[in-house]
Amino acid sequence: MTTDVTNEAQTFFAGEVLKAERKGTNTLILVKLDHANGVTLDRRERRNRYQIHYRWHASPDSPLTSVMGSENTYWPRKDVAEVLRKPNPKSLFDVFNLF
Repeated sequence: MTTDVTNEAQTFFAGEVLKAERKGTNTLILVKLDHANGVTLDRRERRNRYQIHYRWHASPDSPLTSVMGSENTYWPRKDVAEVLRKPNPKSLFDVFNLF
């Protein structure tokens, strides 16, 4: 089962959290990076303005901030379009097979 944790994730990211989902011990957070949010972008990030932040936790009950490890990947808009589309956006876990 996938749980929406977008509001909780927004409290500790500098960029705009567009969507955050947790499934068991895994969390995927989609962040839009831009200068308006006070984020300094390097060359790679200017091309790929969307960040997927992957976190893994010790247990499904661990707080979102209690992390065993994490990893960031950067994506262009065309690759995140399915997650952002309305009215039927796909789950982050359905679109991004990161693990």
